[in-house]
Amino acid sequence: MDSPPLPRLSLSLSIVFASGSRIGSDKFRLLQFIHDTGSISGGAREMGVSDKRTLVLLDSINQAFMEPVVLTLPGGGARLTPLGLFVLARYCKIAERAAALAADDLASLAELARLDVDPKG
Repeated sequence: MDSPPLPRLSLSLSIVFASGSRIGSDKFRLLQFIHDTGSISGGAREMGVSDKRTLVLLDSINQAFMEPVVLTLPGGGARLTPLGLFVLARYCKIAERAAALAADDLASLAELARLDVDPKG
């Protein structure tokens, strides 16, 4: 008899700056989607959030740095600035390292995790 698959656990990473600004995985996903789609609206669609919410998230990200990480282009579209590309690459590197370091511990926790819990409850 096969045992049921173990629940997949993931690690969520937030970077908290001395200023109090916080950038977590959702904001970094948004940056990646904007980079991939070349558009703020495209990034919003990929994230499944409104354009208004996206602009709030972008403002929060831009406020964390001395220079903007996303620029809108004349005629439409958007792109990450060189700083934005650097920030996104560093976050990805940090997240990969953290996941690799935590893999054994996450696997141990997965063995103990219930499968029938409502995560929003």
